[in-house]
Amino acid sequence: MLKENTMLSIVTISCWSGRKYDRKVSKDVDTMYNASNAGRYNKILIDRNAINKVSSAAGKARDLHAAMTMPWLDTGARLLPAKLYMDSVQKMRQAKDVFEKEVSDFLDNYPTLVNNAKNDLGAMFNQDDYPTPEAMAKKFDFVVTIIPVPDGSDIRLDLNEEDIERIKRDTIAANNYVIANGMRSVWTRLYETIERFYNAIANPDGRIYASTVDAVEIMCGIAEKMNFVEDQNLYNCLDEIRYSLVIQDIDDIKKDKDFRKETADIAKDILDRMSETIKVLP
Repeated sequence: MLKENTMLSIVTISCWSGRKYDRKVSKDVDTMYNASNAGRYNKILIDRNAINKVSSAAGKARDLHAAMTMPWLDTGARLLPAKLYMDSVQKMRQAKDVFEKEVSDFLDNYPTLVNNAKNDLGAMFNQDDYPTPEAMAKKFDFVVTIIPVPDGSDIRLDLNEEDIERIKRDTIAANNYVIANGMRSVWTRLYETIERFYNAIANPDGRIYASTVDAVEIMCGIAEKMNFVEDQNLYNCLDEIRYSLVIQDIDDIKKDKDFRKETADIAKDILDRMSETIKVLP
């Protein structure tokens, strides 16, 4: 099931931190305050606004990857449903383009930023802390790797039959754990999205935004594509959410307090039943 309907997606993004531990300054601070190994002084080597744009693009890419995938084993790889593959390829390519644009802008400004750092850091400035422009360019990277999910059916190792069978059993057990953990994560993420919607409309005087409803619709689409085990309960839940919550007009919810309460009650009922479902998931 895993091998046919999912794959493993690994996103590796590298960035320069723009910070450097300064041993001398740390010792000087200890001396100043009559302390010993009281802390570590990390210099901010460059204008944080410049590097933060790159870091922000990297963070958004990681969040995007996490949103379209499910937990795998503790290896850095994540489970990508086949139904989300094309979406993932397109969106990660866009995220990479944004990241590379921010990196390019940073590298163009790098000589000026280093020169400005001389004034900012004063006596703490050390030219050796700064890589050459060529070396700096190599500190940024964005790689997406897609590999098949191992299923234990094709193990080609020079081992005795008993060890091979044990590896197969371990692989099957690990995959069963991943299936259960992955589907639990889908139900949980869907629940948390509906919960945010409910919290927004349950307070009759609270503000509600179109984005709150949009988030429910988007999560329904993702959850449907993540349902690689074809869980009919999940499909039924998604249908009910769409026809009971997503379909509602946001302006009607805002203007009509009775309708707002009715919609909140429906959301609460859905949440209660989802909670019971999640409790009995493997």
